[in-house]
Amino acid sequence: MNYKESSCNLGCCVCRASVYDKKRNIIWLVTVDSGYVLKFDPKTNIISEGYKIPNVLNPTGYDYTYATLYEDSLVVVAYDGSVLLSIDLETGIIDEIKLKINNNGQYNDRILTGAAKHEDFFYLIGEYQRAVTRINSVSKEKKRIYEDNTGVEGLFAYAFLIKDDILYIPRADKQIVYLLDLTTNETQEIVIDSGIESGFNSILIIDDDMFLATSSGELVRYNLKIKKYKIIKICEEPIYGLFFYNMNLYCFSLNNPVIWKITENNDIKALDVPYQYDESLGTVYSKFEFMCNVSDAVYFQSRSDGEILRLDMRNDTIEIQHVMIDSPTREKILRIKTRRNGIIQEGMRMSLNDYILSIR
Repeated sequence: MNYKESSCNLGCCVCRASVYDKKRNIIWLVTVDSGYVLKFDPKTNIISEGYKIPNVLNPTGYDYTYATLYEDSLVVVAYDGSVLLSIDLETGIIDEIKLKINNNGQYNDRILTGAAKHEDFFYLIGEYQRAVTRINSVSKEKKRIYEDNTGVEGLFAYAFLIKDDILYIPRADKQIVYLLDLTTNETQEIVIDSGIESGFNSILIIDDDMFLATSSGELVRYNLKIKKYKIIKICEEPIYGLFFYNMNLYCFSLNNPVIWKITENNDIKALDVPYQYDESLGTVYSKFEFMCNVSDAVYFQSRSDGEILRLDMRNDTIEIQHVMIDSPTREKILRIKTRRNGIIQEGMRMSLNDYILSIR
């Protein structure tokens, strides 16, 4: 197999959705706009083709933004709520479930924050519509098991998790976490009455402690047993992406190439990411695409050119990975990306060789 070193070639493989497959020691990556599931081997730093999936052609340029793993199934959901894919990693069979979910009858290109699988059911978590839809993975029967009917506008965060049959969903605009019991469909709310107006970007539960990262730079630690919270001010900008290692927490700055480390004693340390970012992205957009925890490390991707970096949580070092991608996969992705709208997209970085390959 012919492999090509990354050097500006990973710009064609931008991936927002990722999940680590411990059984196969593979990070599954879903390209945002070319309809490919890629296999990234963190031991060899090689990317190769996994599966071709349908192109959704979302006008935002983000077709797929979420993936999760359940036993031997990789679950991928479209950003616009149009389709859910369940890929059997043993047989390679792709089960495609048409969703046709909309926002009160109005099309919206940001319908879903993601999907989870628990036992025999898929759970689709809405964003604008603040709802949870359950799909039987065998019969494909769909049922809305939760919906906010208050009429008050608001968003679910792009962060949720399942623990002990409970689905935890934070709000992105308020300091509220919804708890949905997946066995009874009963719901309750945890309200953090801290006076902080911003909502949550990430959630992590370690034992009895629920950690929440806010859009105004705070880390909230809420004890689920005693129902009390503490707040740690990290910075003055949004933080997201929570990871835990050896009693330390790590989170990413949204607007700057910085990773924050919070120790068990609540000491705060800034880890500068050693990379030059495209300043034309401004400060509105995140500096990183996918983030994936693999044992004692976090792999993440630069938004500006697709380079993959690695945070080693054992010694707090951050290094660029010299990732290789096999040439046939790279060529397929390039052709789809450049022909998607009939033009080469403005701002897309590629070498002269890649340009020639894309128009052949």
